[in-house]
Amino acid sequence: MGWGTIFKWLSAQAAVAVIVGLLWAVPSTAGADLPARAAAFGDWTVPVKISNEEMIFGDVSEYGIYHYGWNNMTYSKDWGGSWAPEVPMGGRIEIVGSTIYRVNVTDYYSGNVWFCKSTDNGSTWSTPVDLGIPATNDGYYGTFLLNGTLLVYDYDSSMTQIVVVKSVDLGDSWSAAVKVTDVSWDDPLPNDLVFFKNRLYLAYWNWTFMPPFTFSYEVVLIESSDMGDTWGDRLLMGTGLLPLLKEDGGELYMTYYTNDSMLNFFVAFTKSADGDSWSAPLNVGNLVELSDSSWGHALSVSSGAIVVAYPQYISGPPEDYLLSINFSGDDGFSWQDLGDVTGTGTHVMLPSVWIIGNTLHFFFVDMGTDDWTGDPFPTLYRAMDLTGGIIPEFGSLTAVIAGTVAVLIGVAYLRRREHSST
Repeated sequence: MGWGTIFKWLSAQAAVAVIVGLLWAVPSTAGADLPARAAAFGDWTVPVKISNEEMIFGDVSEYGIYHYGWNNMTYSKDWGGSWAPEVPMGGRIEIVGSTIYRVNVTDYYSGNVWFCKSTDNGSTWSTPVDLGIPATNDGYYGTFLLNGTLLVYDYDSSMTQIVVVKSVDLGDSWSAAVKVTDVSWDDPLPNDLVFFKNRLYLAYWNWTFMPPFTFSYEVVLIESSDMGDTWGDRLLMGTGLLPLLKEDGGELYMTYYTNDSMLNFFVAFTKSADGDSWSAPLNVGNLVELSDSSWGHALSVSSGAIVVAYPQYISGPPEDYLLSINFSGDDGFSWQDLGDVTGTGTHVMLPSVWIIGNTLHFFFVDMGTDDWTGDPFPTLYRAMDLTGGIIPEFGSLTAVIAGTVAVLIGVAYLRRREHSST
């Protein structure tokens, strides 16, 4: 299944939502329009092509910034100044110190999820281990090293449920699968497992069909107090879909898609200091139209700086595919538009954003003049100094952010393709 098929499926669901009003209203507490980019911010660097394929996942290690796609991986040891030649690498990864932990699948229609690791920056990998959880997951799976425990989550489409397995010895042995929750959807979007105040959290969305014409969509936060052995305390966040969850500085942050009483769709933002009580949803990004490129956004948080990037679709003729990015430097109290972030005009999608130190790193995919035909499409990279001024040399950033130990990465998107288990 390609990107076009996936987004058309999601758009069909969205069309039904607009017609019947399946998302009940969440009031917008922000203005209808966000202001233009403030002059205090520096200019964007010139876009640099880092890959000829869609690279929409990321991580960071002592080596630098990593970005990878469905088949290959590249990294920048000078924090965006230059990018290494690509090496084969399918699946999802977690990087801690000098070790890359990877989970991947051989086929989305059969088989299981496999685990392996690399200590030489992805040049070679350990013998793959079958984790015993199904590969029929439509791309919804991932791995995280949290509180000394290696966890892998997975969508079991045959049972319509999310499951988790874990390892307390860095992948040498694995537990049996534990059910996190039942779900109703297909073609989901991956999310982050988050460890916060001695609890594991996972945000997801679900929908329920109520005959004859009504759907109910909901955003849910579920937690585990025993590192994934059991799951409970299911908190309904509101009506919407496609949530992202991040942790930083003693707070949890969430964004998701929802709509107001007039069926105007937007990106909602909320935060919590304890995981139980949350701020009122704030509109941090209006969607011009809800269609193919509108699905999926990106969130990054670091020391009170927050960035939300989201696609925009404008119907034609001709059709335009744009990206918007909004920034808060005061922990989400006020927001500013960072202007033209793609630098390539139209037909750009699939954003990924990270804040490392005082620098915003931004990745996106350029579809050129095509509408999801003729893929793969190249991945481009830009950066912005959030403190003001133009970034003079990327090499000088190494000393500034060498002590960075964590990065919150953008949203992962899904695609069915065959992956190698080695």
